[in-house]
Amino acid sequence: MCTDRPTGNHVPDWRRREYTDARWLQLRMASAAGSAAHHVRAAMRSSRAALVQHVAGSAASVAHFGLQSLTKRQPTGNMLERIGELIERGAPS
Repeated sequence: MCTDRPTGNHVPDWRRREYTDARWLQLRMASAAGSAAHHVRAAMRSSRAALVQHVAGSAASVAHFGLQSLTKRQPTGNMLERIGELIERGAPS
C-alpha cells in the first residue's frame, strides 16, 4: 500500500529509501518539540503580561499590570529566580 502522507510515526512508503522508522520517529519528535517551543513563544508575544509572568513571576505580572482577576494556586514563571537558584547551586558534580 502506497500512501501519499505519513500515517502515525511510521515512514511513508515514498520516503523509505531515505529514512528508517527510528530516524523518522526522531525527526517527528524533534518537530513536535520545535512546534511546542513555537507555540510558547507565540503566546509570550501575544501578551506582555504573560512574558513578565514567565520572566519575573506571577506576582510581578499582577503588580505591574494591575491584574485583579488572575487567581493561581501557586506562583508560576519567575525564571529570574530559578536561574539565580541554579547559579547558587553551582555546576553539577
